[in-house]
Amino acid sequence: MLGIIPLIFVCVVCSTSGPASRLNSSRLSMLVLLPIPVLIVTFVVIRGPGLAIALAMILTLSGWKIVRSRKNRAGTAAAEATSKMLGSIVGDVRAGATPHEAIVHLTHDAPVALAELCTLAAHRCASGVTPAAAFVDAPEPYRDLRAAARLWLIADQRGIALAGLLEHMQHRIEARLRHARATSAALQGAQATALILSALPLAGLAMGTAMGARPWQFLTGSMLGQSMLVIGVFLACSGVVWVDWIVAGAARERGAK
Repeated sequence: MLGIIPLIFVCVVCSTSGPASRLNSSRLSMLVLLPIPVLIVTFVVIRGPGLAIALAMILTLSGWKIVRSRKNRAGTAAAEATSKMLGSIVGDVRAGATPHEAIVHLTHDAPVALAELCTLAAHRCASGVTPAAAFVDAPEPYRDLRAAARLWLIADQRGIALAGLLEHMQHRIEARLRHARATSAALQGAQATALILSALPLAGLAMGTAMGARPWQFLTGSMLGQSMLVIGVFLACSGVVWVDWIVAGAARERGAK
């Protein structure tokens, strides 16, 4: 029965990596990482290296999916926070506030990751220095904020109206976020299909067990069976990666249009 574990991991990874996932990523990380030493030692000692190799492939895929999902969520949250910040600055400036007053107002509503940068920007502005330089050093997920800061520097150097540039940047971010949400909804069917296809081997093994063919004993009890298990898990993992590549390509094509 140990041979089912890698295939179950495939389904867990597929079902928790899409936009409809409800599992917390840290809980999923614990689920994946905690049993690793015990499972690997048990598989190698009791069943041979085939199950350990299959498990290693599944865990590698799981780690890649978790890191990728976290990066995507962090990027989306950063873009939303940047859009909100730019909207606040634009609104204050067009209402007659100075950039310094807009930045001071922003320090009360900024995300925790940007609170220190906003405070530094406010101090720079109070000293008569443009606050944009502080935002150029924004953390990695905040690429849009760094781009907005460069536009701010150009506006200060060329005497261009600040509100119009930042508003244009905000509209670009909002358009990209809307596109991402629309693409995610449009591709949910493809991701559901990938989940079903990943679960088909489990259905086949269950049918074989019901017919008395004893597939679990074959896959875990002999070197030939373990070799087939390794090949099957490799193909399943490759299918998951291939579907992700296709979905990412479709998202890029929709974005290009």
